[in-house]
Amino acid sequence: MIEILPVIKGALTYVPILYDPRRFDSTGIVAARYCYSVWLRHLVSLHRRGIDCDTTVVAELGPGPSLGVCIAAVLTGTERALALDLVDFARSAHNLQIATEILDLLMNRAAIPDDREFPGMYPKLDDYRFPNDMLSDARMRVALAKSRVRQIMRSLDPSNEPSDTDMVEYRAPWYTDDVVRVGSVGLVISQAVLEHVDELGSTYDAMGRWLAPAAFASHVIDFRSHSLTKGWDGHLQYSPRLWRIVRGRRPYLLNRASPGQHLHRASAAGLSAVACERQITTPSLARSRLAASFASWSDDDRCTSTMHLILENTKRGFSGATTESCASP
Repeated sequence: MIEILPVIKGALTYVPILYDPRRFDSTGIVAARYCYSVWLRHLVSLHRRGIDCDTTVVAELGPGPSLGVCIAAVLTGTERALALDLVDFARSAHNLQIATEILDLLMNRAAIPDDREFPGMYPKLDDYRFPNDMLSDARMRVALAKSRVRQIMRSLDPSNEPSDTDMVEYRAPWYTDDVVRVGSVGLVISQAVLEHVDELGSTYDAMGRWLAPAAFASHVIDFRSHSLTKGWDGHLQYSPRLWRIVRGRRPYLLNRASPGQHLHRASAAGLSAVACERQITTPSLARSRLAASFASWSDDDRCTSTMHLILENTKRGFSGATTESCASP
């Protein structure tokens, strides 16, 4: 039996008085502690695998109106952070407050918020203490110098016109050819974003162009239904025709691509998977209840609710990080 409520909600988006896509924003302004945790989890996760990223230029996919991850990046020493989105959200004054709160966390060398505060967040770490080995006092003194912090705050102030000297830049949409200079980015990250992208192949191709040779990408991909249905994998019960109704007029929803499809698209773009951690969860739907297009997924893909995928631009070969299997543990 198909869950009907998501179909009804999607159909209602076609009623103009009930839904305006210009107001669509599934992210909202995200708390500073969340953004602080996301950035440091990715950074520490890379470091523990022996991956030393060039963070001169960091790009985040899908920040929405909250630039907290990019703010955390520049406040820990990144020279420039690019916030790349599909939908152009206006710069928000809330980001100045987020920056102030993240600055306070860094000044106090606050521990990384762990599973007690954000139980559903990935990647998981073995140690949530502030990473002093990576972010040494000497590095943080330079990163948090008063003149540098003022420059960061200026780039976040929506009353100022965007400038070439801004340390945090917002660019949308990301799929245009001129949005990022080829080979200019040392690290691309995203947190529960790539499951929403319609043009998945084009997005991985773009990453392949943006990343410098031997540079890395770190993506957490959430394959769950995002509370759309009762079961975590309930979105896979809808045929393509019904799914168009479920999506309705929303600018984006879920692309329903499998983990294997992500790996294939990345490989086709010249990005090699050097680490792949899958969170394994028992499916809530029997295979017989899946729409035909999902019935052939492998058992590994069917049980993957979340995946942390680390990719390297292999155009000049592998840099020496330890490769992990992309099969389920």
